[in-house]
Amino acid sequence: MTDKQEKPTLPKMTIAEMDLFDVPMVGVFNNKEFTAYTLSTLAGIEVDDLDDMVITVEDFMANPEQGKRNMRMDARVNIKKGEERANIEIQRVKKDDEAARALNYAGGLVTSFPKGLEKLPKTKNTVIFICDFDPFISTPYEGQTRMRYTLSSDDDESRFHTLSGIPYPFDGLTIIIYNGKQDWSKNPPKSEEEDRIRIYLEDMKKANPNDMISEIAMKASKEYKEDPKSMSKTEDWIKYNFAEYFDEQAKEYKKKIQEVEEEKTKVEEEKAKVEEEKAKVEEKNARLEDENARLKEENEKNLLNQSLQFAKNLIDNSSLPLSEIAKLTGLEESELKKISS
Repeated sequence: MTDKQEKPTLPKMTIAEMDLFDVPMVGVFNNKEFTAYTLSTLAGIEVDDLDDMVITVEDFMANPEQGKRNMRMDARVNIKKGEERANIEIQRVKKDDEAARALNYAGGLVTSFPKGLEKLPKTKNTVIFICDFDPFISTPYEGQTRMRYTLSSDDDESRFHTLSGIPYPFDGLTIIIYNGKQDWSKNPPKSEEEDRIRIYLEDMKKANPNDMISEIAMKASKEYKEDPKSMSKTEDWIKYNFAEYFDEQAKEYKKKIQEVEEEKTKVEEEKAKVEEEKAKVEEKNARLEDENARLKEENEKNLLNQSLQFAKNLIDNSSLPLSEIAKLTGLEESELKKISS
């Protein structure tokens, strides 16, 4: 089955940043030991021989010409030579009623048997939804760890021409939905079984395999993340799904660079204006200093001439000695002798 993948606001840029809820990490279910661990922990399905298990993991890369869709039927498992089947589905974004959606996935699981529908009554079918949110919000199950229900016949042979207890076509179909956002501090596990579920769901959220509690999950996640094919495939997925985001980012960066350059140009222009005004002020100050110097020199000449004229008048018209005239005019006696001679 397919569904258009929701894009986060800020994409994770490498496989190292991704946890097991991220789309590219679905390939970890190709690891038979991890898938057997998943079935045992979440559904109580024990796989005695890994060779009896056939796993099909849908490709998360979609062809743009096929509608730009990403595969959402994450892992389909056949075990016990086809007599037991399971669909493990990672739900990342809440859209509709998860119980109804799980039934939709169950339809895809039970109607595609390689050996035909005549084998349907002999098979056990389980759909497991692992949600990265509380799928039970606004229902009586809100805040619970899981919801498990089984479709079965409850008809009455005593009142109708019918059969009861005969598993055809849906008797025994089990759907299990998990709340990946369970608040374990508020609702601690009630049993060892639920504690194993807690560990599984908590490990799902860890990007670094070394932080995982389960050794099986840690090993499978580490091997998958270190696989060059997985890394390359993830890079392609990121480019494909977030091309528009990257284009917008590039445009935004280009716009910011342009704004910075424009602001830089304005600053340079303002700086040039300031420098020009500064040069004008300095030129004006220089002119004023020259003018002041000229006026000072001219004033000093005028004062000297006045003093000389005053001294000459005193020498010509008074009987004051040169020493007294020197005191009155501020001139040296040697200068007065030149005037009087």
